[in-house]
Amino acid sequence: MTMRQIPTGLERFLFACSAVVVTADGLALGLLTLTEHGSFYLSHLGIAGRPTAGLFHAVLSTLAVGLAVTAAALFPSSWRSGQRMMLLVPGCLVLAAVGATGVGTMPCSAGCPFPPPTATDLAHVASAVLLFGSVIAAMLLVGLYSPDRGLRAVSWGALAVSGQGAIVAGAMGLTGNAGVLGGAFQHLIVVAAFGWFFVLIVRSVPAAPASSGAALTWMFLFFAVVAAATWWQPPWPLVQAWHAGITVVALVILGLVHRRRSIPTSAWAGALGFLALHLLASRWLYSHVPYEVWSRALTGVPLGEALGWERNHFDRLVHFSYGVAVTWVFARTVAGHWHSSGRRAAQGVLLVAVGVVLSTSVLYELAEWSLYSVASPASAEMYNGLQGDVWDAHKDMALALLGSIGASGAFLIRYWGRASMLRAAVLENPRRLCCEEPFLRWRDQPLGAR
Repeated sequence: MTMRQIPTGLERFLFACSAVVVTADGLALGLLTLTEHGSFYLSHLGIAGRPTAGLFHAVLSTLAVGLAVTAAALFPSSWRSGQRMMLLVPGCLVLAAVGATGVGTMPCSAGCPFPPPTATDLAHVASAVLLFGSVIAAMLLVGLYSPDRGLRAVSWGALAVSGQGAIVAGAMGLTGNAGVLGGAFQHLIVVAAFGWFFVLIVRSVPAAPASSGAALTWMFLFFAVVAAATWWQPPWPLVQAWHAGITVVALVILGLVHRRRSIPTSAWAGALGFLALHLLASRWLYSHVPYEVWSRALTGVPLGEALGWERNHFDRLVHFSYGVAVTWVFARTVAGHWHSSGRRAAQGVLLVAVGVVLSTSVLYELAEWSLYSVASPASAEMYNGLQGDVWDAHKDMALALLGSIGASGAFLIRYWGRASMLRAAVLENPRRLCCEEPFLRWRDQPLGAR
């Protein structure tokens, strides 16, 4: 099998996995940094005895997997780009994965990276240098040889921030004068690197094939398995059935929209992923999702204990996912039927999508509030899951808004700088407009005229 014969669906799946892992690891590192206010260097989060050590090692291990998956996903597109130097980018990411593995498995001591170092400290520092150096080298290669002009610009910006930060933080660490300033520069490098990774993944995902029936079939089969598993010996079947009713309504609406507008595969993936999270949370009424047990089994430390949480926050994740899913479905579906082109049209679509997320979030919170007038306080609390937080509704709506803004940013990153952001989105699923004369005339134009 040659590089041109590798299934596009496999490439898109690998990119999707890497995007989820890299985004989750970036958010986890951010939460750990905010929790440990006294840690100037990220490596201090993994010092033995700290409550964040287990989670830090797990994050670095999964980051290594994400980097390796990203390298595998990038190799075919790098080969097809015609720039042989781009083939070095996956190699740099593999080296970065090796460095991340070393950082996660060889924790430094309390004085690391300051002298006198131990043998483990030296191995840890060498792994960190390999990790950051490989990522910076990948930024340089993409900035020089990528055929995507927008990606080249982002790479040069990230390289300017990361390169200068690495020089300053490294020099201060070697002289033993790092302190808060050196840690701040290291955090700056990490933020720039994760932002660059996200842009690299989003811009590099190949367009979906026109026929996506097989992909939709597999996604629905996976969703059906998850839905069936949530009903295995349910602890609260009646309340879970209420939540499941919302899922049925959502699927009916999506089906009607798909029949008229043909929802793209990526939008279906986001919608079904959100609904799967909702069904998983509804099994334990949101307030009792046992992620503490899961994190203890994976890292040895409960997630709430590591982050200092006092309530179950799985509902926050679902509300954030709602903002992402609705915005992506709306933008990717409406984009195919919006014949305007350019930046303002894209902004209009995204503003409407954000408005839809906010309005539906408000309606849902009002519906939850109305339960207190038609049901007993105990039943309403069981369904709503406030957990004693009087600002629960406000935080849920704020997280849905943040998710919507994040999905809007991903949409703009995906299509920014291309012939037309909205019409570039149309090209990923051209069968939606195959019978519309304006689109046919535009599609048949030479590329230079678009």
